[in-house]
Amino acid sequence: MSHDDIKIDELVVTKLFRNLNACKSSGPDGIFSKILKECAKELSPPFQRLFQSSIDASYVPKLWEKIIISPIAKKPNQKEMNDLRSIALTSVPIKCLEKVVKGQIFENVKNDLDDYQFAYRSDRSVEDAVLTLPNGIYEHLDDRSVNCVKIVFIDFASAFNTTQPHVLARKLIDLKVNPILI
Repeated sequence: MSHDDIKIDELVVTKLFRNLNACKSSGPDGIFSKILKECAKELSPPFQRLFQSSIDASYVPKLWEKIIISPIAKKPNQKEMNDLRSIALTSVPIKCLEKVVKGQIFENVKNDLDDYQFAYRSDRSVEDAVLTLPNGIYEHLDDRSVNCVKIVFIDFASAFNTTQPHVLARKLIDLKVNPILI
């Protein structure tokens, strides 16, 4: 696979811009989502070219890599650092490019995803997961030779924070995701 396999469609960029939340803050580059949203038709062509150039060159502009980290209070009276949570303000255009890349990766792996994966999928929700569990229990108990059900719950809290990038990259390569996107 090569850079030529990855094409960013101007209509995809336009749609992303039109769906932006106009109330979101800008990142370090000062580009506001409201401007991209309201001028989507006019700004999509140059941003499509920027996105495509970024993919073709395997390079992200330095300004898009910058992040502003701000502490936000979890509760009204902060007494210690644990009473704060940090938020990261990133560039709106890079978030859009990330969505384009995510879409390209998803196209590569969608047939290999587990049917019981409910997180990070646009066509799945918590409600689906909640309804799937009792349905599976009832189907299991319909078998007359079965008289009990055992369930194990595993909390993967902060699982994403402990993911090793090289392991993830290897799995994506095994799934035949274009290495340019990894």
